[in-house]
Amino acid sequence: MPACATPKSLADQTTICNLFLPLPDTDFRDYLAEVEDLARFAPEIIMAINADLDLRAREKKSLRLADRKFQESRTRKLISNI
Repeated sequence: MPACATPKSLADQTTICNLFLPLPDTDFRDYLAEVEDLARFAPEIIMAINADLDLRAREKKSLRLADRKFQESRTRKLISNI
């Protein structure tokens, strides 16, 4: 009785001796190459993006802290006055 689900055997796989696999030829790879070229051409774009992300993160953190403060003000503490 065979131990595998199919009587066919798999072909031997070739060993890849590269640290990184070759990039597939896709539209996404083309897009990433274009973004990389743009970043090299105008590096100030990357700094502006990082500044925008930082500003947005600070705004969201401020809202989270305000929400927490509101929730804590609405929650009655269950500590006895002993």
